[in-house]
Amino acid sequence: MSAFRLFSAYAAFGVAVVSLCVGTSATASVVIHVDGSSGQHAWSGLCATWDGATCGPKETIQAGLDAAQPGDTVLVADGLYQGAGIVNLDFGGKAVALRSVNGAAHCVIDCEGASRGFYFHSGERPESVVEGFSVRNGFSMASGGGIYASRSPARIEDCVTEDNSSSLKKSLCGFFRSARAIRGLRVGG
Repeated sequence: MSAFRLFSAYAAFGVAVVSLCVGTSATASVVIHVDGSSGQHAWSGLCATWDGATCGPKETIQAGLDAAQPGDTVLVADGLYQGAGIVNLDFGGKAVALRSVNGAAHCVIDCEGASRGFYFHSGERPESVVEGFSVRNGFSMASGGGIYASRSPARIEDCVTEDNSSSLKKSLCGFFRSARAIRGLRVGG
């Protein structure tokens, strides 16, 4: 994928025509792997399993998001994810796709009543995608116990929220000034 700029200068009466085309090559997108049962923070995330050196999955979803660059995919292995690096997941404004390997029935983010699952607040765009997660037991003192977006229209696809709440009211998901694309979000509890 390349981005190009075309600069042209035209002189009066056809005396001179100058065109310059400058190209910059974008880096290829990569897959960052996350596996809560076998990953390590020090590993690169570029391998689904440990290679015996430094290539292996990241341990937490947030570590995967932090390692990702715009255009990358963070691929999360099946499992129950709890604890540090699992709540208030923050894309940091990056256009990253966060996907589970086998869907919401197999990849659960349990916030343990401590905080919300996802927090979009850094101007994420529709290219920031969450797909195939269950978010449960989230809590917030404000709105959006499971997922909260403020001025960030991230896409939520094929996810489940259950047993999430806030102190203000029963609030599974909160969206403040965030036009959003939601497809296949099941809400329960």
